Amino acid sequence: MTKRNPGQIHAFVSVVKSKEKLREVGQIMTQVKGDKDYTDLVSGLSSLLANSNPLGQIADSLFNLASIFGKYLGKVNDKPFLTWVQSFTDINGDLDFIGKAVKEKENERAALAMTLIVRDKAREIKALAGQSEAVKEDLSLDTH
Repeated sequence: MTKRNPGQIHAFVSVVKSKEKLREVGQIMTQVKGDKDYTDLVSGLSSLLANSNPLGQIADSLFNLASIFGKYLGKVNDKPFLTWVQSFTDINGDLDFIGKAVKEKENERAALAMTLIVRDKAREIKALAGQSEAVKEDLSLDTH
């Protein structure tokens, strides 16, 4: 069986200021995963993604997801500072190169950096074909 690399990776990040006490995120995640509204939302995503222009519906789904989490966070005094949806795909070349790519977002209240590292042993060996054995060994690449 040949391993297949992902064609896309999506991340949703939100920086939130909270005046509430620290909450147990793992417990909240477990509660959300068992929520009927959440399971309905997730099951509807496949049809949503098949839509030719799902961007508006996806945004609505993200807000619905936030409200589901709100049920389990309880009465909160949270203020979102920065929300970011980032996609890395093989369509625009994010996954086509080997190495590190950094994407950054900021506004007047928060700054975020997201790092994607693409590793592919076969492509790395090909790129290092002209390098000395010491360099290959230092990178822990078995070329034999």
